Amino acid sequence: MHADDSVGVARWRCDGSHHSAGGEEEVPRFVEFNLQTRGAHVRTIGRRAHVVEPLQQSLWPCGSAYRLSENIGRAQSATLVFAKPETIDQVLAEIDGSHGGTLQRLLARPATIRSDTVAIAHARLLGASDALAREEFALGLMRAFLAAALDRDGCRHAPSVAESVALRRGMAFVASHFRESLSLRRIAREAGLSASRFSAIFAREIGTPVWRYVTDLRLQDALRLLAADADGDLASLALELGFNSHSHFSTAFRTRYGCTPTAFRHGRDGTAQTERRA
Repeated sequence: MHADDSVGVARWRCDGSHHSAGGEEEVPRFVEFNLQTRGAHVRTIGRRAHVVEPLQQSLWPCGSAYRLSENIGRAQSATLVFAKPETIDQVLAEIDGSHGGTLQRLLARPATIRSDTVAIAHARLLGASDALAREEFALGLMRAFLAAALDRDGCRHAPSVAESVALRRGMAFVASHFRESLSLRRIAREAGLSASRFSAIFAREIGTPVWRYVTDLRLQDALRLLAADADGDLASLALELGFNSHSHFSTAFRTRYGCTPTAFRHGRDGTAQTERRA
């Protein structure tokens, strides 16, 4: 995770060949959300042992030294989501009822929950198609975890006038730069808001997450370009529009319009020819 990032995501795997009994202590530099997907192990903080297993989700405070006191000898894997304390504080501000001191109490010790909402958010994160979607899904997962940990609904405060202006500023930036490789942090910075706040306001006021809005802008532009050029290289077009690859572009296009870019270009869905005759 880079210093300028609001959130980081990593996949952790162990083939089960390593065992430890009282290994060296590790001190996390960021708040860590651990979502075990396979196997189990034990983390010990002080004298207390915490089992990490797939049916639970856990939060580990930054600065709290731990050791893998019992690494169960089976293959393991997990998704790790990292965030700075200030990012957690911003996410907490989106949860109705949070107030001063909540962050300190929440990060005073590890927290373990079992939440279907977080499990669903985790699945969405794993299925993210690009970096922007991954960043936004990670923030959504953190928000779901913290809301569950605080035993509150993930309700968000209404935007102020200044935040509404910031939202429009962010949308204007996206409209001008959607073909570029965008991060949530970059868009939020242009809007003058934190990534968490911008994501929350955008989803509620616009009715769709930022990553999907960006994808829709790219796909709409793709319709125009495909209708205008019957012979252009689709792989080059995909990269020009901001997609990671031809396959990413084709999958997104088919999901949205029910046909491949090639089929649309040649009018095999009936749409392209109708548009050309209009």
